[in-house]
Amino acid sequence: MGNTQQLEITYQHYLEQRADKNLVTNLSKELRRIELVDEADALALYHKKGDGATFIWKTGVLAGKRCFVGRWKPDNAEYGDLWFDTIQLMPMIFLQNLPTYSPDSICWLALQPVRIWQFRVFLRVVSWEFWRRDFVSVQDCFDLKRFEDLDGTTPVKQVYWEEACAYAHWFHMFITSTIEIKAAKELLQASIFDQIMPPSYHFWDQDRFLPNEFLRVAVSQKTFNMDGKTQMIQAATSVEKIDPEERVLFNEWENRFDISFIVCLPTRAKLKELNKVPARLSEFIQLNNLAPRK
Repeated sequence: MGNTQQLEITYQHYLEQRADKNLVTNLSKELRRIELVDEADALALYHKKGDGATFIWKTGVLAGKRCFVGRWKPDNAEYGDLWFDTIQLMPMIFLQNLPTYSPDSICWLALQPVRIWQFRVFLRVVSWEFWRRDFVSVQDCFDLKRFEDLDGTTPVKQVYWEEACAYAHWFHMFITSTIEIKAAKELLQASIFDQIMPPSYHFWDQDRFLPNEFLRVAVSQKTFNMDGKTQMIQAATSVEKIDPEERVLFNEWENRFDISFIVCLPTRAKLKELNKVPARLSEFIQLNNLAPRK
């Protein structure tokens, strides 16, 4: 791994030029330079053969898996297949639903948390605004300065829930809920699950904590199976006083040192439904542009 400055410059240009395939070769070289070999090979294949091409992932815990490449989820994938998203530059895995959940829980799940180099580029290219400022208690939302001095190859952290949701939606995706996390834990090898959800992090949950609009949920490997009763007890307590490793509830504008996020794409999601701008994601944030999927 190495410095990601040139990768970020190249990736930003790629997105600003609406994923121009003429820029893919340079982007592939930058991925290879920081030792993302399979990701680089995936982009090179996309440049050569376009959407829907496949290859076999060669490295790490994913070695031997079939991987599709392209701008949108493949239609003919089987459970356990990979998809390298050539817009978000993220490997994802096709995850079936558990019997206890509805078919709507079938999804493509990112195989790692969003990295700092990806998030920094997002902050440079996103167009956003507050459409409502009531109860916004921070001044540094979407502020690139918070991430400037961090190692670009590590998972992004200290992210507000609103920022995580905005990133996912900008790429036409969602942040995960405990439904996807539980399915991944049950269906995937432990080594793959640890790559998706590193044990030392908490991850924002897409679902709101309905009993209290001023709280958000973030879970870790240690806490994602906590029941609603536990959360209600926390909601009735000053959540900051609870053991940091045991917390699942966080204040609305909290960005603790270890909070990151993972993205997913349910199979029920339609591109046209995620392609509308301006997009009001929540009580506060409006997106005025989106990633170039078309």
